[in-house]
Amino acid sequence: MYKFVLTRIRGESRFAITHRHLENWKDIKTDLKNTYTEKRTLDFHATQLFGTRHGKNESLSGWIRKIQRLFAKLREAALQDSEDDERVGIAALADKLINICFVQGISSDRIQTIVHSRNGNTLDEIAETAFEEESKIFSKNES
Repeated sequence: MYKFVLTRIRGESRFAITHRHLENWKDIKTDLKNTYTEKRTLDFHATQLFGTRHGKNESLSGWIRKIQRLFAKLREAALQDSEDDERVGIAALADKLINICFVQGISSDRIQTIVHSRNGNTLDEIAETAFEEESKIFSKNES
């Protein structure tokens, strides 16, 4: 495995590995992880996720992408140092948090209230409701 991985690594990473004289896959993996992994903490990602809001001129699809990107970083940070038996609980809590952050951050009070009242279980369900309401508002404004 070590030789295979070593032949696939290119550029700056390869140069760093060959000069550090790493001799097995575990050492390479640890070194690459420590060198190139984002060094942000869980509380940083939580603050980013909880503090973001849907902009007045931002589309709902753009808002969803932003929330999903921030959520992925939060989830990765939460799972990074967790034990195997903790992972299921962390993942379940993270799924609830993304739903809450999405609804709380919607700029339209009307859409936020309707989405919240429908009690969607997944981000897909919640987003679908938000899209439907946004379309109704847009159609009404066009009339």
